[in-house]
Amino acid sequence: MEKKKSYMSEDVYVKAYERFEYIFKEFQGDVYVSFSGGKDSGVMLNIALIVAENLNLLPLKVFFIDMEAQYKETIKYVTEVFENPKIEPYWICLPISLRNAVSVFSPKWVCWDKNKKNSWIREMPNKKYVINEDNLPKDWTWFKFGMEFEEIIVYFGEWLAQESNNHRVASLVGIRSDESLKRFTTISRNYKSNYKGLQWSTRVNLVKTTDLYNFYPIYDWRVEDIWTSISKFNFSYNKIYDYFYRYGESIYEMRLCQPYGDNQRKSLDLFHEIEPETWFKIVERVSGANFGALYQGDKILGNRSISIPDGYTHKEYVIFLLETMPKYLKIHYLKKINTFLKWWDKKLGGTNIKYENNGLFETILIPDIADKKLEAQKKIPSWRRICKVILKNDFYCYELSFTQNKNEYQKLMTLKKIYGE
Repeated sequence: MEKKKSYMSEDVYVKAYERFEYIFKEFQGDVYVSFSGGKDSGVMLNIALIVAENLNLLPLKVFFIDMEAQYKETIKYVTEVFENPKIEPYWICLPISLRNAVSVFSPKWVCWDKNKKNSWIREMPNKKYVINEDNLPKDWTWFKFGMEFEEIIVYFGEWLAQESNNHRVASLVGIRSDESLKRFTTISRNYKSNYKGLQWSTRVNLVKTTDLYNFYPIYDWRVEDIWTSISKFNFSYNKIYDYFYRYGESIYEMRLCQPYGDNQRKSLDLFHEIEPETWFKIVERVSGANFGALYQGDKILGNRSISIPDGYTHKEYVIFLLETMPKYLKIHYLKKINTFLKWWDKKLGGTNIKYENNGLFETILIPDIADKKLEAQKKIPSWRRICKVILKNDFYCYELSFTQNKNEYQKLMTLKKIYGE
């Protein structure tokens, strides 16, 4: 049954405050804020500090992953936040694997890689609470070079849970269901494990000896609520948003986080306008950054609709694009595409188990194009959907209904080692 949004008459701020109080009372201070420096997590942090202080549960743990290639204003804001004595800071500067959606040849890059120290975009922050490879806690044996961003979040939370008296911890996450379908699904799905039946929570453990719960206390806020609360309550916020606004970005378009991600790259062209001195270092550090800035809104990167050369079908163009890739990337995409083709072939009644000479699963049941609305809703297969994946550098193949898997960087490096550049 399709989930639908329902609306309440209560003020979203009042409801959020009640949720924060509930979480802090339930977990008695074993709570931390997952902080990105963005507007949503910033508002969440401001409210959490008020509640924690009222309940005499300070200092509040705050966790931030520094991705190296970030705006100076973001780092300035995070520094101001972390200097607050009411906070117990965890500032992570470790070599983790990040998405690079602006390059076919380098779909992943590793921030704070010591081998690339000479081309780091910024110097390592010199703060006592910064955690890097040189001062890694001894019991962080779980950390591996090139870990995925999403993995380290879970491992950190479980580490905090192990350190707590009750072996459990609550992570406050500032996602809003109004922001994207993916985030709405995170909140609304019924099959997830949650805390005492609360739909706005998720149990995210890797092991059974601890309990780590994500809570989404501002899940029902709209972006207008975020900026209203900042103005009404004089909450601190990242001043980079002022620059975004001056450069013509609406409050619905502003994207922070890592600017080379699948969604964030849409604002990549602003980087060289707002911080040109940082931009020059980014172009050297992150493959494809300049290309992405030039063409981030163009069909060449699969935005809006896509176009293919005259005389090609979408399937033929997919085959052509695969042949132009390094072999290790071709293998990566072939595995995803073939899984997609086989699943739909079976669903549509096919029995074929052959492969074509180009490595693609052979099926006559997948049309070259289909109804655009159904394609967009991912309810029907087509070669146009597959073509869009490659043009968008959709490394995780979200367009084909895949999700991000663990150890993606290690898997990619294994393929690279086998097949070379």
